[in-house]
Amino acid sequence: MAFALSDIDAPTEGEQWLLRAEELFTAEEFVPALSAANQAVLATSGSARVAALGVVAACCVQLGQAEPFDLAALERESKASAALPPRLHAITLLAHAEVMWRQSFRDLENIHASAGLAYLQADLAEDPGSIQFRALRFLVQIAYDAGDAARMLEFGDRLRASARNRTEQAEAHTFHALALSGLDKPAEALRSVNRAVDLYQAIDVTERLYSTTILSGRIAVDARERPIALGRFRDAVTIADQMGIDNSEARKAVANTLVATENHTEAIGMLTEVYNHETSTGASPEIRAESLEFMAHSLAATDQLDAAIQVWTMAANLYTEARALDDLARASHSAAAIHTQRDEHEAARAALTIAAAAVRESEGDGALYVNVLQSLGTTQAHLGDRSALTIFDEVAAETHQNQATWLWAATLAAKARALHILG
Repeated sequence: MAFALSDIDAPTEGEQWLLRAEELFTAEEFVPALSAANQAVLATSGSARVAALGVVAACCVQLGQAEPFDLAALERESKASAALPPRLHAITLLAHAEVMWRQSFRDLENIHASAGLAYLQADLAEDPGSIQFRALRFLVQIAYDAGDAARMLEFGDRLRASARNRTEQAEAHTFHALALSGLDKPAEALRSVNRAVDLYQAIDVTERLYSTTILSGRIAVDARERPIALGRFRDAVTIADQMGIDNSEARKAVANTLVATENHTEAIGMLTEVYNHETSTGASPEIRAESLEFMAHSLAATDQLDAAIQVWTMAANLYTEARALDDLARASHSAAAIHTQRDEHEAARAALTIAAAAVRESEGDGALYVNVLQSLGTTQAHLGDRSALTIFDEVAAETHQNQATWLWAATLAAKARALHILG
């Protein structure tokens, strides 16, 4: 090493290496910190060796070098060690949690226990530094992965209180926004995520700025603030271009929001570019179908009906390939609606037959099932086919059995209209 240990006040050489490793780790000099910590592991025993292993594991995590043996060694030494001072104990527990988090199978119960105890130990330390923030971040992430928004909000409030710098504040606001969004509070979530965007912009952390700007746009959509969402997604395109990374996610978000805000001409052009990019880069059928479905809506809105039918049919074919049955039914039902408007009942029946087969197999979206089958029954009636009545009876039985009173009544009304058409 390029530094001497003579200036470090510690009883043994091993403890000197440990203190140097901790200093370097705090300064985020992870490569020399790892070298010093490895020296400390070789020259110490007991609680000091556990602390050194903690620094080794933490450095490995930071450097992307954590391996299963780091976890095994740390676990073994932790269990065999004497009681550590609170701060060192918290660092060791967090290193243990960080290595476990990097494993292909995450032992969430063990990670939660280690992070929770690290938080409590840091609370006893004279200077907990960012230890409590790091511990709470694990607890928030575990709650997020479990879909527990209420628990996430509880931990998120503590996370914001423990943040010691702008990066931590931005991360805390992001988690807070996700929790609020999960509790169906999009307006509050939007304020919180916008605070995170402002902080990342101020400290020029571009990768996180990009992902958080995308998130801000999506939450703005949930809050029905579509102009704000459109602005955020356009900002994300600019950020991606400045970073030299793929901007297709941001461009697709812009295009979809253009459809929602009825800026259809611009949406069609952008969605065409997005779809072509997705096709050339081998995007999944479902992703490509989604782009086509939005494009078809804009084509229909601009009275390009033949093109809309063609694009909805292309989307339906891709959804078939992806086995996305409800999506297939929705796209086919949309194409059939145009045929119906133009009294092209045979073409409508062909599309609706595909949609009906999909919703019957899916047994997923009940409202979609009713809409598709009612449309098919009405189309059959227009063609003079009395099997339409059997379709309405099927839907009436299903809705009555599932106590969907309103849908059952709507089905009986649709059957009455079909009887009138049939004469």
